[in-house]
Amino acid sequence: MHIHLILIHGAWQGSWVWQPSLPYFEQKGLFTYPVDLPGSGSPGNQIEDIGIENIQIDSYVKTISDVISRIEQGKSFNPRQDKVVLVAHSGGGVVATQVAENYASRIDAVIYLAGMMLPPLVSFKNLLEQLKQQGFDYSGIETCLKWNADGSVSEVLTEAGAKIFLNDLPYNQAIKSAAKLTAQATSGLAIEANWSQEKFGQIPRLYVECMLDRSVKPGIQKIMQRLVPGAKKVSLNTGHAPHVSQPELTVNVISAFLFQLFVEQ
Repeated sequence: MHIHLILIHGAWQGSWVWQPSLPYFEQKGLFTYPVDLPGSGSPGNQIEDIGIENIQIDSYVKTISDVISRIEQGKSFNPRQDKVVLVAHSGGGVVATQVAENYASRIDAVIYLAGMMLPPLVSFKNLLEQLKQQGFDYSGIETCLKWNADGSVSEVLTEAGAKIFLNDLPYNQAIKSAAKLTAQATSGLAIEANWSQEKFGQIPRLYVECMLDRSVKPGIQKIMQRLVPGAKKVSLNTGHAPHVSQPELTVNVISAFLFQLFVEQ
């Protein structure tokens, strides 16, 4: 049996964010597929290359579905034994949820790293607004963005990225990583997943809480778990991106969940 992990990044990031964790996944015998969502990550895949009109939940899902197909078409893939797992960080959680709903029979587990695990047709922005109306302010990076003239694209200033996304890294390392952040289309931030209990709701899930997170703060991580119950939980004493700041620990947690789920049964 092989376990295939599709690694989905969050907003303003790209597949590069998974690089620190890849050697540890390999040591565990896990196969990894870091993805650049449309408009993010690698040169040639930026907003100006893709076109802002193509940056939406459907194009994100299509990107992941193409990876699923590539995995399944691999010569060594055994559909009766091999497992396909989505590992999603932050805003990538919404993408993972919709992919799991659309391709429920082909997804064996979903793992959220401080991920946006939300009720059907609820965006993270809407949830923040609802909570603020109730007197709870869980604002994170949203207050530190630089917007273009029409509000269609935002950027994270390097200093803010270091202090909010990567606060548990030494400052010089945090600045170096934060400098890789790229512009994000607003259409890619406002995404919602439309899922059902019959499909997504039946897939095993793990939620990795990040207790030092200054972006998706611990309080709202717990609220999302209450709103979408059913996931197993592990808490890490890390900032927003544990796969960057504590990659070995993060991989150990993920692999323990997967081995218990698929191997020790």
